[in-house]
Amino acid sequence: MQNTDPITWTETTEDRYNDMLEVLPPAAMIGSAFLVGEPSDHCAATGQPRFEAFRQRGAVYLVASRPMTIRELRDGMVARPVNAEWRSYAVTFTVLGRESTWTRFAPDDDHATASATEDLAKEYRGKATLLSVAPCPDPRTTKTAKE
Repeated sequence: MQNTDPITWTETTEDRYNDMLEVLPPAAMIGSAFLVGEPSDHCAATGQPRFEAFRQRGAVYLVASRPMTIRELRDGMVARPVNAEWRSYAVTFTVLGRESTWTRFAPDDDHATASATEDLAKEYRGKATLLSVAPCPDPRTTKTAKE
């Protein structure tokens, strides 16, 4: 029987994360999260390929508890968690050589980076380069997302 339990993330080594990132081009990548380029199996319900998944959070490297589809990775990394503590992030980027900064609210670093990358691509049609995404130090910039 195929494992369809909710995905949990467990710690792995930096070497394993890098080995899996470099073994084949990723099937999908959002921020520091990626799916290994060769499917592990296929979803019994949809027929979609499922891949081993890895992600990095700061200095911690993680592996998913089961294979994921591309949609699961996208939804898990970009979807906005309900009732999560959201923080303010400074997004620094360049457009045609000029540096700019936006402020974003997001629940964590991965969501902030994925959101900034997606918005820059839409807004500047590939002419922007993301330089950094960093939490703002001001504690008054925290809010809670509601359903």
